[in-house]
Amino acid sequence: MAWLSDPWWRDRLTDLAPLPPPAWFASPLRAADVAARLGDDPVLAVLAFRLSTALLGLSLSRRLGVPLIVDADDDDVALFTRLGRTDEAAAWARVGQLVLGSATLGHGGRPTR
Repeated sequence: MAWLSDPWWRDRLTDLAPLPPPAWFASPLRAADVAARLGDDPVLAVLAFRLSTALLGLSLSRRLGVPLIVDADDDDVALFTRLGRTDEAAAWARVGQLVLGSATLGHGGRPTR
């Protein structure tokens, strides 16, 4: 429900739902807390390890006005597809579609824009 309070996330929530469980742990709503802990240190970019932290990374990069870099060399979609867990594969594909389109770097370090 807290996601609905942020208009940017509210507009995207229907495209993301249902989220894979690990994505809830690194909720984009925690970006304010993370930013507050950074203090006055300059931030040049946000690095999200795997898609499981990418939603938080996207929210933090938007808040700080810096690029987002996603370490997406581990293909969660392909892994869960091979395991026959198609619902989880589809959930990670939705996360990837949103996040990798906004990232400075995508899979394998190839520029996405």
